Amino acid sequence: MDEIDPLMKEAVASLHAGDYEAAEEAFALALESAQNHRDEADPMTASLLGHLARACFAQADRSDRSSSPDDPAPDQGQDRKEKAQLASSLLEKQLHLYENEPALQSLLAERLACLQDLTSVYRRLGRGADADTVASKADLVLFEVQRRMEEMEAKLKAQEEARERAPSMAGEEESEGDEGSS
Repeated sequence: MDEIDPLMKEAVASLHAGDYEAAEEAFALALESAQNHRDEADPMTASLLGHLARACFAQADRSDRSSSPDDPAPDQGQDRKEKAQLASSLLEKQLHLYENEPALQSLLAERLACLQDLTSVYRRLGRGADADTVASKADLVLFEVQRRMEEMEAKLKAQEEARERAPSMAGEEESEGDEGSS
């Protein structure tokens, strides 16, 4: 389990350096370790699926931008498609976990990120109808996140108002007690 953190740091450093292949390798090793030492429904395991998917998709995206229409590499198109398909498969598995595992269902921000990433991957793969369906799900999750935030804000405001009223009531009780003792 201790090996996950160093692998995550290595992967993130590789991402920042633009070395998506190294990031993919480190995320894959971290995911393997998490799957061996943690439950599949563990938030870290689910999160690593998304990180690995983004590293794969970044390779496909970078390949698109770096390829020259005049001089395409022979296998580059196929490799790019395979990376995008791998990202799709990983994100589909991650989404399944977020939607079906009770321990992960409350992680709405993570589910939203997964849905947004999956929408992008589907669009890249030419799966427009699937992308639209997933984007609609993302909209619903976003509305739920906003609703929960509004509820939390209302509760915090009510608590703050209750605290503001509490000292003045205590002061009134003290005044009444002072008058009675005179």
